[in-house]
Amino acid sequence: MVVEHGAALVYGQRHALTLHAPDGWVLDEKSGRAQGLQAVFYPRGEAWATSPAVMYCAVVPRSGQIRDLAAMLEYDANRFHNSSPSAAIIEQPAIVLPKDRRATVRRLSGGVNGALEQVAYIEESKVIVMVVLSCRTPEAFSKALPAFTALVSSYHFLSDDPENIQRAVEAAEDQDW
Repeated sequence: MVVEHGAALVYGQRHALTLHAPDGWVLDEKSGRAQGLQAVFYPRGEAWATSPAVMYCAVVPRSGQIRDLAAMLEYDANRFHNSSPSAAIIEQPAIVLPKDRRATVRRLSGGVNGALEQVAYIEESKVIVMVVLSCRTPEAFSKALPAFTALVSSYHFLSDDPENIQRAVEAAEDQDW
């Protein structure tokens, strides 16, 4: 389903959360499935596979190597530098979330094929949530930054309790999105 201004329910065994498509962007619940993504976002008039700017949400369980936010940041930095040794990672101002929380933000540049990314990391009790902006050009990146901030700011964590997650999924299925 592709929806303008839609709300995405992203869920798994350890999490249920919502994100709202920013103005001028669409929510697509199908195009990212092959990559394991429940919801992807791109500017109206574009497509997930070809858009110069896309956004998505990825969730990593807190276990083993990724036990906390610091470990997640280190893991991502190592992965990014291994794919492109000259890549740069620059700390950005945090984004304010509901309930006086903040998302830790990093900008990644000089990666494979010159892609630019901005990643917001949100630590929850059982998972680390990442909201990612990925762009093919600096122009697309600059233009998409306000939408990225709006997407991250719309973040709402619902639950990490399996019974509550199931209720959230059932409630979402009853909605006419």
